[in-house]
Amino acid sequence: CFAGDGCFLMTGQELSTAVRYGLGLIVIVANNGMYGTIRMHQERAYPGRVHATDL
Repeated sequence: CFAGDGCFLMTGQELSTAVRYGLGLIVIVANNGMYGTIRMHQERAYPGRVHATDL
């Protein structure tokens, strides 16, 4: 699994399901300091007015 830190904050609880099923996962978290997808949508819809996407 490869995820940015913001993505991991929103979906990290899914790891408990993997543990419950005994899956051996390798998780790589990129420290890019933002909610990347939310920021992308804000930049597209509201150029120059990005808000609350930095971690």
